Amino acid sequence: MGSMNPDFRKQISTNWGNNNSFTYVVMDDENAATNFQPKLDTLVKKYMDAYWKQFGFVGELNMHLEPLKDVHFNNYLIYDTPKKGNRAYVTIFSVVAILILLIACINYVNMSTAAATRRAKEVGVRKVAGASRGQLVFQFLSESIIVTLLAIVISLALLELSLPLFNEITGKEISLKYLLNGSFIAVLLGIIILVGIIAGSYPAFFLSNFKPQVVLKGFGEVKGGGAGIRKVLITGQFAIAVFMIVGTLSVYSQLNYMLNKDLGFKSHNMLAINIPQIFGDSLTTKKIRTLKDELKKETFVKDATFTGNLPGKELSRIVYKIKAKKGREDKPIATMQGDADYPKMLGMELTKGRYFDEDNATDRDFGCMINESCAKMLGWTNPLQEKFYVQGDSADIEINVIGVVKDFHFASLHNPIEPLVLFMNDKRYVGGNMLINLQDGNNQENLDKIKTKWAAVLPNKEFDYFFLDDTIQQLYTAENKMLKVFVYFAVLTIILSCMGIYGLSYFITRRRTREIGIRKVLGASVGSILFLLNKEFLILIGVASVIAIPLSYWAINKWLMDFAYHTEVSVLLFIVAVLITTVVAVATISIQALRTATGNPVNSIRYE
Repeated sequence: MGSMNPDFRKQISTNWGNNNSFTYVVMDDENAATNFQPKLDTLVKKYMDAYWKQFGFVGELNMHLEPLKDVHFNNYLIYDTPKKGNRAYVTIFSVVAILILLIACINYVNMSTAAATRRAKEVGVRKVAGASRGQLVFQFLSESIIVTLLAIVISLALLELSLPLFNEITGKEISLKYLLNGSFIAVLLGIIILVGIIAGSYPAFFLSNFKPQVVLKGFGEVKGGGAGIRKVLITGQFAIAVFMIVGTLSVYSQLNYMLNKDLGFKSHNMLAINIPQIFGDSLTTKKIRTLKDELKKETFVKDATFTGNLPGKELSRIVYKIKAKKGREDKPIATMQGDADYPKMLGMELTKGRYFDEDNATDRDFGCMINESCAKMLGWTNPLQEKFYVQGDSADIEINVIGVVKDFHFASLHNPIEPLVLFMNDKRYVGGNMLINLQDGNNQENLDKIKTKWAAVLPNKEFDYFFLDDTIQQLYTAENKMLKVFVYFAVLTIILSCMGIYGLSYFITRRRTREIGIRKVLGASVGSILFLLNKEFLILIGVASVIAIPLSYWAINKWLMDFAYHTEVSVLLFIVAVLITTVVAVATISIQALRTATGNPVNSIRYE
């Protein structure tokens, strides 16, 4: 606080009505925090309530402690610290990562059991030589853990290569050096052991159970070959793929809905220029107003106005008094301020009353407009006959409602439309933004012209601008990032599934080589053979879809509950997801099956 203005430092240190800063308290433990709350309640009642009541405040003030570890994920407070995280999205991505890891484990189990006959004689020889089943289990588990270790090493190299892309998508600044600490390495070791055991357990117990007298006599394939387990695992793999594709399509659908929904106001080609703080500088204020009038004469400008608040930005909230049965009640309501033409220029639709009149001094000092939600919240059936009361120097000032606008989405679609009050700007000020409605055309060329005129009026002030469309899109940055990550995860899921299916179809096709040769000799077509080899997988995809669709429907609806306004879950999402999974699976299986189906049947019959 050494560089802080002394007057401001005195104000925040002695004024009980000041709430411009965050207060941090160090506690010995959680119990101390619990015991402190009653003392905090007493302090608020004794000092803060007393301060505000001298201004006629009749509401209730409360303060509570929030653990520092909860601040980052608490998105339910206004005027809180910026750049919050989303605990739900962290959970979603963690679950997705586990599902992808599960697919890799399924691939390992399927390939190990499918290739069982290759290692059958090895197991038989080792058992004849005196190896116990426990030793064989240990051997196969060790192999699985070593494979996992090698995979971790390769994944760290890939992580180093992909981190720049990940940071670009998520807006983070994560480096491998930051990750390679003691706790992260401990987690990696835990993953190596856990994944190694999970992936290797079934193959280890399955292979170690072979009877040496059977496999060494060369009685062909080991009976069963883990086919039943493989079917269950493949079904799970297909279910995960369908789930991931449905999730990706759902996120895209909701994001597209939010970006294209009619918000109830104009945002296209709306250019906002930040006005520097010039309170008390009447000369500069006059220059800026003259600049606005000059810009309105340009052919590429439809209209221009000043405003202190914009949709998509944080709004101020003012405590208004209203008439109630027991006197006047305090109501904190979101508030916008702008010039008289601001509501009409922004495209707010009038449902009752009228817009502000620039030449009517009463509108500026004693008039306001509200939205439909405000009238509904206050229970006003005839809002044009109602009044707000705000604190004046000696008595409350009456504010008349002159108009009601249709509800519009001035905040994120995550939240329902709040009650809103609109005021006219004081002529002595210009608000925080100049809003310019541009004609369709070359925005860059038009921006250069505006910048030139700006420099002539405020040569020492930065020309800081943004488009309202961009501000609206920024409200859904988290969903946009989520979509990008989901797309990458979905593609990775499909690739891993294809790798597993391709390898498995290779072993299945090899096992059925003689059968395929005989069928061809008997006149079977290539198409019928392809259908034969794909039929079993198609049945498994059907079963997987029955499992995945209800789960994904539940997950999507749970996620959509975070939005007050959202798209409906379409049946088309599930149909497309199942079709994509089916096409990819059939194409992968058919690549290997086609080689065998088009081969010489004589060679196929001799194969075994």
